[in-house]
This record gives sequence, structure tokens and C-alpha cells, in this order.
Amino acid sequence: MMNSSVGRTPERLKELVTLGGLTGLFILLTVLFWGTQGDPLVDRGRELLFPQQMLRGAVLYRDLFNHQGPLAYQLNSLAIFLFSDHLTTYLTLAAMFCFSVLMVCYGIARQFFTRWVALTISAIILMASFFSINRTPTLMFPYSYSILYALSFYMSALFCLLLWIRHRQARWFFLASGLMGASAISKIDFIGFIPLLVGAGWYYGLPKKNKEIAVLVFLGVPLLSVVSLGLRGLTWTDFMAWFGDFRRYTSGYASVFYGTHGFFLTALKDVAFFKTAVVNGGLFLSGLSLFVAVHYGVLKVGLLKGQRLLGKSLWFVLVFGLAVMVYATGGFPWLGFIIRDEALTFVSPLVLISTISLGLGSWITRKKTRQTLKEQSWKEQCALWLLFGCIMGCLRVIFYLDMGVYGNYFLPPLLLALAVLGLYWLPEKSLAIAKCKLFSPSLWKVSLLSVILIMVGVRLALFYRHIQQNQAPFQTVKGTLLLNTQRANTLQNVYDYLSDNVPKSARVFMMPDGPFFNYALGYETDAYLFSWHPPHLDMKGGEAATLDRFKANSPDYVLIQNDHYTDYGVKDFSRYAPEIMRYIESAYILEQRFEAKQTNEIVPSLSVRLYRKVQIE
Repeated sequence: MMNSSVGRTPERLKELVTLGGLTGLFILLTVLFWGTQGDPLVDRGRELLFPQQMLRGAVLYRDLFNHQGPLAYQLNSLAIFLFSDHLTTYLTLAAMFCFSVLMVCYGIARQFFTRWVALTISAIILMASFFSINRTPTLMFPYSYSILYALSFYMSALFCLLLWIRHRQARWFFLASGLMGASAISKIDFIGFIPLLVGAGWYYGLPKKNKEIAVLVFLGVPLLSVVSLGLRGLTWTDFMAWFGDFRRYTSGYASVFYGTHGFFLTALKDVAFFKTAVVNGGLFLSGLSLFVAVHYGVLKVGLLKGQRLLGKSLWFVLVFGLAVMVYATGGFPWLGFIIRDEALTFVSPLVLISTISLGLGSWITRKKTRQTLKEQSWKEQCALWLLFGCIMGCLRVIFYLDMGVYGNYFLPPLLLALAVLGLYWLPEKSLAIAKCKLFSPSLWKVSLLSVILIMVGVRLALFYRHIQQNQAPFQTVKGTLLLNTQRANTLQNVYDYLSDNVPKSARVFMMPDGPFFNYALGYETDAYLFSWHPPHLDMKGGEAATLDRFKANSPDYVLIQNDHYTDYGVKDFSRYAPEIMRYIESAYILEQRFEAKQTNEIVPSLSVRLYRKVQIE
């Protein structure tokens, strides 16, 4: 008799085919979006300039003011040393770390779902968060490589924790510890996951020896990074001087930014977001109270009566969650135009409410049945740890998720948590839903996946529009970026004029943001005060002190661009730094003005003025 396995595709091959399809989608979108993500004047200049300066001998926190962790800049400087100091290197690095996040999302989803469901979840996360239709929030050319690397390490640590809970092999816990150390030294945004990691080790009785090893592994990457800074020449005196600047940096305009864009609980302090805070707080408290009542009711009045109450409450939460996911992934853009970012602020509270309520319900049920969490199946245990791991990792945005700045970097774990809630826990683990024909697990999954596929179509349409609007090349010796026509033409005119008329030995400052030209053309700048954003004026003690530093490091040329900085409560540079602007107009001559013809695009018109220092004979 013929072996039953003959002629049947091996399971491992099917898995590889699925991964190949996901990889193919990632490659396709990466190629389509190559060079169209991000803007050279919005933080990217810093990301390119710092590694270049580090290879020339500059030291982070001494010669370069950096308010983020050092690891990303150290890795990027190593990359351009090994390969080339070119935009292609940076874009490739971003693509590699994005791909690692995507594979981790698939690996986590695969713990709970079939191949095709995991593939669908991963694809929607890919299209919802990796690629942006705005200038700032994109993973493929991030405003900060530090947050991208931190996200990748955090998501990998979360995956390793789940594998440790499932298999109880110490190496997974060690790996999770090391990855979280790397995440913390990259950027602190996801450090809320660290207490959960420690709690998991304590709850499952990790042996003392393994705990000590985990601590050493956790400290490994941060210690290497810090020692590297010391070997490069950073002293304790340098660090304390930087810390003083950092405190001033975060005390003025930056506090306005954190208040209006959310940073842990700072969004609650801003009057402009009082309505959002009230709505989110009310949703959280009402949702939590509702679920407590429901779980208590199901246990006390019986399953039959309790399921009606549960069904009503679930309809509210699930329909609301679907609406949020539709908006988050680009569907119904008119809704976003009407209420702007406020709808997205519900993504984090929704995960928080659902997870806490499910955790509480699970605890009540175990108290009733006298069953501990350890006695549950590994899948149920992993689901709870995953959900709370996503909450703890995303504490920074738990009350406010701003898609205009850094929200994209928190969407992968949050959407993954929503997927586990909607596709695993609710249809498979809720007894009340299991008894309700309307919530048939198979029907629920098919319906939800159908909605997701519709969202994919909407997202692809938005992608197409974005690509069509960003086809004008901005060409430099370091590589080419594709921008909207007006912005690309203006920046190209600036670049060409500088290249042809300004000697390479000149000192050139661009205000308030734009060290990209220093990176691309090699002009010297004040690398410590590389940006003239409002917080950087606070960093050196205010406008007067910054003007004194400017006079002492007087550049040969100054570029002034007109981008607005409403995030800090101000408009253009001349409005929030009038004394500096008056000095430039008195000590420098306006040599050239660059402003390409505006098109019918929504993006504001960019103009740049070039001032040349008056030579005193």
C-alpha cells in the first residue's frame, strides 16, 4: 500500500511557501515605496549626519547632542564603515529591521492561528504601519532609527518570552532578556515590557542561577554600548554637561510637544486634548465596569442568562474595535479628515480595556474552578502574556496614539493584540460566544477576515495615490529621494546651487532643520547644535544664549527654510527666534531665494533663503 505521505505537500514546505508569499509582498511594497518615504528636512538629516560625524571622530553626547540611546547610531556608523555612506545603506538597514518585525509578527500569530490567518494578520500589520502616506511616521525611512531598532528588539523579546512559556527552555528567556537590553539602550519607549519579563520569570519559578544569567545577558548590549562610548573619549564630565542640556531640552518647548502628542500620561495635561482624555478615560472605566459586571453575571446567574448580557457588551466593543481598525489601516479617509487623529487614540485604550477585562474574567473563572494559570493550556497562557506584554510595551501611548508622529511604531504590537483578541480569544475561548449562533467561531473569523481584506484594498488604493504624488526626484551624490514636485524641485535647486557656488570648505548652517545638506555635501556645521528646533534653543539656555553660541561659531552661509513647527506651539523660525533672525539679516546678505512653483498638492509650499556672511575688510 502506498505511503499516505506520498504526493502530499510536506507541512514544512507549506510553511515556507506561506513565508515566501509574505516576503514577496514585503519586497514588492519596499520596491514600490523605495525612496518615497520620509522627508530629508524632518529629523532624517540627524540620522544621516550623526554616523558620518562619528566616523570622523565625533563622540555622542560630547560632540553630538543626542536625546536618544546610542546603539542605533553605533550600528549605523558601523554599517556605513563596512559598506558605504549612502542612502541605499540606510534604506537597506531600515528594510532589514522592518522585515524582522514582520517575521516576528507572523511567528507570534502562528502560535494561535493557521498559516493563512497568520499571513493575513501579518499582511495587514505590514500595510497599516510599515509604510506611510505622510512625511513623518514611516518605518521604511524612520525619523529615528533608534525607535525602529527598539521596536524590532522588543517584538523579538516578546516572541521569545512566548516560546519560553510554551517550551520552558531557558535559552528563550535568556534571548528575551538580551533583546530587551538592546531595545532599552536603543530607545526607552518599550521599557515597560521589562517588569513583565521579570514577572514572568518569577511566576514560573525561573531558577536563581538562570535569573542571574538573564540579568547578565540583559546588561550585555548596554554595557558594550556604554564602554564603546568611553573608549571613544566620553567622560563623566561630558555626560553630566550633556545631562544638563538634556534637562533644559525637555523643560520648555519639548514639554508642549509631549503634551500635545502624548508621552505616557502627559497628554492628560494639555487643555487641547482634555476632550480626548475624558473620552478615553470614560471609555476605559465604563468598559472595565461593564466587563466586570458581565463576568460576574455569567458566573452568578448562569451561562444562559449571562450570555445575553455578554453579547450586548461584546457588540459594543467589537464593532467599535472594527471601526478603529478600519480607520487605523487607511479605510474611510474622510473620517480621519473630520475627526483627525482622535479616532486613533482609541486603539490603545481598546486593547487595554479588552485585555484587563479578559484577564480579570480569566482570574474570576480560575477562582471559581480552582484552576491556576499554569494549569491552562500553553496557548491560553501565551495569549494572556502576549496581551499584557503589548500593553506594557506600549505604555507610552496607552492613553493617546498619535499617528502623525510616532504612532506607526506602536501599531504592530497593538494590532497584533487586537487580532489575538478578535480572532482567537473571543470566538474560541468565550463560552458565551460559543453558545451563540451569531458568534459562531467560523462565521466570526470569515466575517472579520473579509473586513480585513476590504481594508487591504482601501490601503492599496491609498498607497497608489501616495506613490503617484511622490515621483519627483531629489538627486544627490548620496542617493535619490522621491518627493512631491514642489518640495523636490525646491530642494534640488538648493542642492545644485550650493554644489556649484559654495566651496566645500565653507561652514553652512540650515535653520531650523536640515543638516541633510551638510551630510550630502560635506559642509562643516555645529554638530552639537545641529538643529534649531524650538527645544534646541531651550537646550542652550534660551534664544539669547543660543545667539551667543551662533556668533562664536559664525558660519559662512545660513539657509533658512519656512517649515512650521506647530507641534511646539510656534510657526516658522523667524517667529520663535526673532533675535537670531534679526542678527542674520544684519550680519549676512540675502544671496538667493529658492521656491519652486506650487502644484495642486496639499503639502505646504517650501521656500528656502540663502544668506552669505558679510566680509569685513
